[in-house]
Amino acid sequence: MYLRHTTVRKNGKSHCYWRLVRSVRIGRKVRQETVACLGELDAKGRARCAVLICLDLRYPEPFRYLKAKGVRAVFMPFYVVGKTSRWKLPVLEGTLRCRAAENGFYLIGSNVAGPDHAMLSRACDPNGCSIGEAKLDRESLFVATLDLSVTSNFLYPGRRTDLFEMRAKKSL
Repeated sequence: MYLRHTTVRKNGKSHCYWRLVRSVRIGRKVRQETVACLGELDAKGRARCAVLICLDLRYPEPFRYLKAKGVRAVFMPFYVVGKTSRWKLPVLEGTLRCRAAENGFYLIGSNVAGPDHAMLSRACDPNGCSIGEAKLDRESLFVATLDLSVTSNFLYPGRRTDLFEMRAKKSL
């Protein structure tokens, strides 16, 4: 899956969106399907959404950085499978909910379909509550409505800024 920038003309105005797109093979042809529209871009071409990869879930810093930049929703593709990895189900579910709640934004994790999952595809609201989840161990689809005007600032302002600070690393 990947993100694609799209411009749509409506009522004489141009609207720019990000779409989450996947490639699907049908016979010899490859077709692109829109999985989700990720929100309208502002005048400078910025979205209020971001994408992180599965390992990023283990560390709070990327989420805090995105929260400070005004992100309202984070999408995370996962590839976590294996019978010996079943212990990760409750750990990763709790961590996904925690990252959503501590930063007050939507967090959507999407794992591959098939047997022996170690991560359940789920969408969490800014309070960490599940607003949609896929079936375990089989291909399924769930729909969740994200109102990007709604976020929570319950925990984020109370972080220990007197002890910790975030510094961006300069590119090498």
